Amino acid sequence: CALPISIGMTVVGFLLDAEKASQEACGWSFMGLLIMYLAFFAPGMGAVPWVVNAEIYPNALRSDAASIATMVNWASNALVSQLFPILLGAAGTGPTFAVIAGLVVLAIGFVVRWVPETKEVQIGRAH
Repeated sequence: CALPISIGMTVVGFLLDAEKASQEACGWSFMGLLIMYLAFFAPGMGAVPWVVNAEIYPNALRSDAASIATMVNWASNALVSQLFPILLGAAGTGPTFAVIAGLVVLAIGFVVRWVPETKEVQIGRAH
């Protein structure tokens, strides 16, 4: 569900950039789409790093690997938080959300291709 919502935000962003819709209507649209995005992202893709951290590493490396993965996760969040306003100012609203929609597609592809299924696999044997 994150991809259609990201595409919706991209469309609203392009309408806002082209001044085809009012600021107030776009603002409320973004707010609604953002709430929907977070509602679907949190239990879906948002949980993937934490589930993978709990299951994927061998027992001997689990604590160190989970610590490194958590650090990378938070560093990535900080990087996105710093780059978003810069990209928004340089490219505009529509292109910024188009980049986000593209990243969602890449994330889905990455998970489908590289994250192993761990259903019914004993912990410590998922790697």
